[in-house]
Amino acid sequence: MAAADELFGWDACTFDLYSPAERKLSTVLYMDTIKGKRVDVSPQCKGTDPSPQTRQVIERGAQLVLRPAAEFADGSKPFGDKSRPSASLMFAPIRQDSNVIGILSIQSYKPDAYNEDDLVTLQALADHCAGALERIRAEQEVLRLNAELERRVGERTTQLEAINKELEAFCYSVSHDLRAPLRSIRGFSEVLLERYSPQLDDRAREFLQRSCQSALHMDRLIDDLLQLSRVSSADMQRQTVNLSTLAQGLAAELRKTDPSRPVEFAIASDLQAKGDERLLGIALDNLVRNAWKFTSKLPHAKIEFGTTNGAQPAFFVRDNGVGFNERYAGRIFGVFQRLHADSDFPGTGVGLATVQRIINRHGGRVWATGAVNKGATFYFSLPEWENI
Repeated sequence: MAAADELFGWDACTFDLYSPAERKLSTVLYMDTIKGKRVDVSPQCKGTDPSPQTRQVIERGAQLVLRPAAEFADGSKPFGDKSRPSASLMFAPIRQDSNVIGILSIQSYKPDAYNEDDLVTLQALADHCAGALERIRAEQEVLRLNAELERRVGERTTQLEAINKELEAFCYSVSHDLRAPLRSIRGFSEVLLERYSPQLDDRAREFLQRSCQSALHMDRLIDDLLQLSRVSSADMQRQTVNLSTLAQGLAAELRKTDPSRPVEFAIASDLQAKGDERLLGIALDNLVRNAWKFTSKLPHAKIEFGTTNGAQPAFFVRDNGVGFNERYAGRIFGVFQRLHADSDFPGTGVGLATVQRIINRHGGRVWATGAVNKGATFYFSLPEWENI
């Protein structure tokens, strides 16, 4: 309205939005001059049906009305100073494409205050308002869509969290329920082998041995599933963790299990991160033991632990073992997803899923690169670690 005041001068002005569908006006701004002062009287004007004058503006376009300051026109509803009507009035439609979406009016108590040139200028101002309204409506629509998207994402996240908790509870329950009968199967099979082996032929002994081995494998699988469910639900105690110290402890432990293996460990010193020490220890344990396992058939194995350089540094565990085909890189972090035969490299296919779950809980991510018979590298990022 400051622009209108500078262009024309006015005693009263109105700005209404118009709904073509409902054929109703809704008040945006009503100003009037009362006792020499401009007063916002918008709260008194809650919107209404279009007056006869407003209908002409909607149907025919901008209107200039000059009349003696004697009485209010028929059908008009006075606002503000109800003791005197405006003598000079200009109305301009605010359009979006071919539709009228609002009415802008400038009024004066002085007779012959405006002319046709002023009306053209007011229409230009109304057209400018139309562009501003369109931008505001577009911004409001973007805000509405963003709010709707956030709401849906929130609902979806809540649903996924509930589903994950149910799956974890199911996994935990099933694992516990399977344990007792599984150990009974293994126990009875071992007793049969021990006590009745002389009475069995080679084929029967082989069946019982396979049964024991399968039960042992299943027992390990249950242990891994239980660990996976625990890392998903365990409380996190965030602190500074020296990953290099953890890696060195793992290397020493693995060397004790097979002192004759010529494995070279290259562990960068004093690499620290912020996170839960127990969970990060489990993740690193899985990665280092994987590297140890998949280099077991090499005469000279090498396992590295370090960090990358660049804008987004990450930790890595690298080995020169059997590697994998990178076409399957997206699969290896899934539960029970294995790229090598159990007869070549025993395992349950849960370890890397556990690593991913732990790193995700820390707000980081994990990924891998490799090539067949040329080794593999597993990377993981942790927020804030580079700021320690």
